Amino acid sequence: MSLEISSDSRIKDLFSIFIKGWLDDFKQPKYRIQLNNAIQRNANSIIVDYTDLSKYNSDLAAITIKDPIKYLDMFNKVALEFLKEEDPEYAKKVEKHFLVRLRNLPEKNSLRKLDVNFLAKFVAVTGVVVRVSEVKPFLIEAAWKCPKGHMNYIVQKDERTIKKPEKCGECDETEFFTFDGLKSTYINFQVLRIQELPEELPPGQLPRQLDIRIYGDIVDVARPGDRVTVTGILKAEEEYSSRGSRLRTFNAVLEGNYVEVLGKAPEDIVIDKSDEIKFKELAKRPDWIKMLISSFSPSIYGHDLLKEAILLLIVGAPQTTLPDGTSLRGDINILLIGDPGCLVYDERIVLGNGSIVKIGQIGEAHLQRLSVQVLTGERRAKRAKATTYHIYRNQPIMEVITESGKSIKGTFNHPLLTQRREGKRMVQEWKRLDEINVGDRLVVVTSIPCTLTSYLPTEFKPLERSRFGPRFKGKLPKLLTPELASFLGYMLGNGWVCSDGYRFGFAVSESEKDIIQRLCSMVENLFGLRTNVRTRVRRLGKVITHYAYYCNMDINHNLKFLRKKRVPELILSSGNKVVASFLRWLYEADGTIFNEGRIKGAIGLKAKNIELLRDIQILLLRFAIDSKIVDDTLVIQRRGDIARFDHYIGFVSRKKKDALAQLLPNKPKFQKFNKQRTERVVKVVKAGETADVYDIEVPGKHRFIANGIISHNTAKSELLKYSARLAPRGLYTSGKGSTAAGLTAAMVREKSGMLMLEAGAVVLADQGICAIDEFDKMSSTDRQALHEAMEQQTVSVAKGGIVVTLNARTSILSAANPLLGKYDPYKNLAENINLPSPLLTRFDLIFVIRDVPERAVDEQIASHIMAIRRSRTFVQKPPLDIDFLRKYLLYCKNIQPVITPEAERMLIDFYLEMRSQVESQAIPVTPRQLESLIRLAIARARLLLRNEVTKEDAAEAITLTKNMLYTVAIDKKTGKIDMGTITGVTASERSKLEIVFQKYKELAGPANEPVELNTLIKSIVETGKFNEVEAKIYFSQLEQKGVFYMVKPGYYRRA
Repeated sequence: MSLEISSDSRIKDLFSIFIKGWLDDFKQPKYRIQLNNAIQRNANSIIVDYTDLSKYNSDLAAITIKDPIKYLDMFNKVALEFLKEEDPEYAKKVEKHFLVRLRNLPEKNSLRKLDVNFLAKFVAVTGVVVRVSEVKPFLIEAAWKCPKGHMNYIVQKDERTIKKPEKCGECDETEFFTFDGLKSTYINFQVLRIQELPEELPPGQLPRQLDIRIYGDIVDVARPGDRVTVTGILKAEEEYSSRGSRLRTFNAVLEGNYVEVLGKAPEDIVIDKSDEIKFKELAKRPDWIKMLISSFSPSIYGHDLLKEAILLLIVGAPQTTLPDGTSLRGDINILLIGDPGCLVYDERIVLGNGSIVKIGQIGEAHLQRLSVQVLTGERRAKRAKATTYHIYRNQPIMEVITESGKSIKGTFNHPLLTQRREGKRMVQEWKRLDEINVGDRLVVVTSIPCTLTSYLPTEFKPLERSRFGPRFKGKLPKLLTPELASFLGYMLGNGWVCSDGYRFGFAVSESEKDIIQRLCSMVENLFGLRTNVRTRVRRLGKVITHYAYYCNMDINHNLKFLRKKRVPELILSSGNKVVASFLRWLYEADGTIFNEGRIKGAIGLKAKNIELLRDIQILLLRFAIDSKIVDDTLVIQRRGDIARFDHYIGFVSRKKKDALAQLLPNKPKFQKFNKQRTERVVKVVKAGETADVYDIEVPGKHRFIANGIISHNTAKSELLKYSARLAPRGLYTSGKGSTAAGLTAAMVREKSGMLMLEAGAVVLADQGICAIDEFDKMSSTDRQALHEAMEQQTVSVAKGGIVVTLNARTSILSAANPLLGKYDPYKNLAENINLPSPLLTRFDLIFVIRDVPERAVDEQIASHIMAIRRSRTFVQKPPLDIDFLRKYLLYCKNIQPVITPEAERMLIDFYLEMRSQVESQAIPVTPRQLESLIRLAIARARLLLRNEVTKEDAAEAITLTKNMLYTVAIDKKTGKIDMGTITGVTASERSKLEIVFQKYKELAGPANEPVELNTLIKSIVETGKFNEVEAKIYFSQLEQKGVFYMVKPGYYRRA
């Protein structure tokens, strides 16, 4: 007999037998012992392992989670009855709220899976705690006193408000009762809010959150940033409008039964004894560090020193706590500075289905998450997914134009794939736009496969009218059909849409008048309009032309996009059937067959707007038709391309059909060229323009098609994302989209008035890494919030009378862009990046990633990328897969290395040497750099599972630090190391400042009178340290910084 139809007494008996008789592995009564311990701990619950209950009776376990409101309550009562047998006095104390807490459910659900099917069920969910409320007393039994002094106790159920007695149990009183708070019974109450784990979050979607109510002895178990598994009953809570009326929507809440903190590492990473043995054997290999570097982000070629530094960041050094309670930071912080490479708004990107869209229309916001497939330009129509959108405002741009008229316009450092001959073989390499010269060959695509078949909605709508205005009597097509595409094609070539908002029409020459009837039928079918055709004779040459005129405000309004004289975006996004119809009628309108001249024997299309010709050029690639722009004409000249044009597109009028039929047989057979896969650069334009630029991230592939040319996307953000995925506990966020509270922590007051402590990214990443992209885009106020987290590794919040400090033992991996979009090697770090010196000094290492063209390196990178595309996997399989590498790095964090005297001496000697090399007025290397050296050396020993920091570890730490010092800590004026490039003003800059201040003081006198600018400039020039132009520029910079201000025209005073 099923337990579901058994009597309640039978089920109670089963629960009772389980509690009294279930034995653990040591043959001890597990839950009887727990009950006795609960008495000792003054607890009001026992914890039952669901696996024990399932082994005892699987049906009993199943009905408990299927109908927990009934059967879990029954389980609670059985446990309380047994407690009464053990200790009646304690049982009476906790009888109002004694619970059985279930844990270790076999299925743990993500928040995204919870839906209405789980309502009223007992579930287990995993997530990260993002908010924690204050602990409040929760009323479970209210004491009410009637006027005669009789006490009435009412157990509160699920009501939102306190329930009063309907009638006194001792007298007839029904109305006047006084609440007695002292004699009422309370338990602790708290609200947690958990959020989806970062690794479970689908790309481009917001993380789901769930409020959890917890009671009794499990409050304050979890803190913001903790990863937890919570069991409980999922309920739907009523929502109310601002006026207090009930809404049809409900809020999902979880009545928490048990909270388990999973620790700081993912619970799915289990390291057993065999893993430890394997780790130790591998760590003894002499090439082990190279294997680790090769396994890190294998899709990105090179950058070995940077990859090693990030591995050290993930492993870190142990935090040291001194006897007085002072903590020495062990986590490593790294800043990456690199140039963003992007394209202008209009550049045409090819999506995975063959649709063509402008890159500026793919996304709406900087660092917006995407899930958009793009074609990569490889054989077999290979595709990749773009995951992130980038926007950079007002960047310097340039343009490269190929022999066929294709063009790419973007930032100077945007890479394109080039090809060159080296002996008997062809070599491909990536080159920045500013390194591409006339004569270089760019790799292009010869066809664009398209899988689109459905017709797109036009979204045509009648104009809004006043209540008494005339109604629209025509038709507006709802879908972009081949017939509508044909009409749009002819209108774009030989039609007009007047700016008066009323008239539109088209023209047909006398020699092609056989198409007039077809055009008129189109207009009647599409828009329900009759055609009025007029015939005119042009004076010059007496050419007869037929004109069709229409007058309709609504149709004019919906066709006004044709005034731009560009291929409509709907056409670019449509399938080949629609595109072929559009091109056929466009070529009928403006196309021609050339029978003489330099482009004799070709199909041509004339247009004043070259961007229109480029739109058509990329559309022709849908049919593998190659074309070339000559002056103001798009030319199709090769025999194979003409044949494909005839097959897929063709003409409409009898005259042009006959001309095309005569053209093809006359093309010589030897003109069957192989498809050209590269094009020569004929023009490079650096006009000093600036524009907003855009980019998409394509992880793994790092390439896409732009205007028919193979384009590369930057991989700086990909390094950050890979690091966040690899780290046992990692979060990726953006500085531009983050606030101080979002990065650290904040006190938030809910609508109910309850204060909630909400954790930010660095708290959620406690004992892990926090990758922050676009670090330079944060506001100064938001950046200041990170100072404490990066040095003291805590986050303090003081608000609403509550002062709290949270752990933020987090390594920060950040990426930033140079001020003007490109890193200038002839300027100091502070001049290149918009970050304050107090924040820069908190980074242990700073890497400048500059894309400097080097033929040998570029060839290796290009070969690496091409080989990945051909094999659909890594060129050489990484020595370690990501799961094994993650497990190894987690194990490394358990090692506690000790610095040997030899390594200690080596680090001290290097530190002293660096301090002695600094000029007298320069800022020397500080003890902060020594602490960074120690952290890096210990982290490397950890990475190699050493219990001691050796001289080799110290030498590698010195190499990494030297790389930073000689890259970003060199004063470009003197060529010497000066930490002033990071921490403040350099020695050369201070020398200039002293001269300016001294001359100003002499001229201002004791009364600090305003100084005339020309007099001050002349006085500065007389020192011989400046010429007149340099003095004026330097003073202008000081004025912008607020050092001097104008008190009246031409006169200045020092601030």
